[in-house]
Amino acid sequence: MLRLKDPQLTLWDALLPSDLVQLNPELARVDELLEDDKFMTPFISRFEARLGRPTIPMETYLRLICI
Repeated sequence: MLRLKDPQLTLWDALLPSDLVQLNPELARVDELLEDDKFMTPFISRFEARLGRPTIPMETYLRLICI
C-alpha cells in the first residue's frame, strides 16, 4: 500500500524550537524543488498494490536519497 505523504507530526516537530527547523538556502531550494508532484509519478505507477503493509512515505524516501 503506497503512502505518498505523512500527515502526522513527529515528536521532533513538536519539541524543536522553530529557529532550529529553518533550512539553509541550498536545502531550502532542494525542498522547494521536491515539492513538485512530478517526482511522485514514478512511485504511483510502480506501486499500485492495495493490500499489505504501507510503505514509508515516498516524500520521506525521496528526500533521504537526495541528501
